[in-house]
Amino acid sequence: MGILLGISSLSTASTSVHLLGFVETLCAGEPNCFELRVEKEYVAVAAKRIIVRFDRSTKIYDPENYELTLQQSNIIEGSHLRLLLNPDPGGTEHEYHALFIWIGD
Repeated sequence: MGILLGISSLSTASTSVHLLGFVETLCAGEPNCFELRVEKEYVAVAAKRIIVRFDRSTKIYDPENYELTLQQSNIIEGSHLRLLLNPDPGGTEHEYHALFIWIGD
């Protein structure tokens, strides 16, 4: 959790959202995109299901906190994730861009 606090100060904390959840489904025809089922403790911050997109600018970490590339990330349906997100500027209120993703956290 200490890492998260340090990282959130690097981002625009006023618009960033910290969530935990499970990958419900992958976006059809869109790589690096999934629908996240938000854990009930976080639904006051975001909807129960949101769309998350990520790209090369997203920092992705495995359970041992090693940084992964997009190809190594292997985010699949059912993956449990901790995320730091910003609202997607071109999307709806339920669409986000991942700044950081911790897999299996």
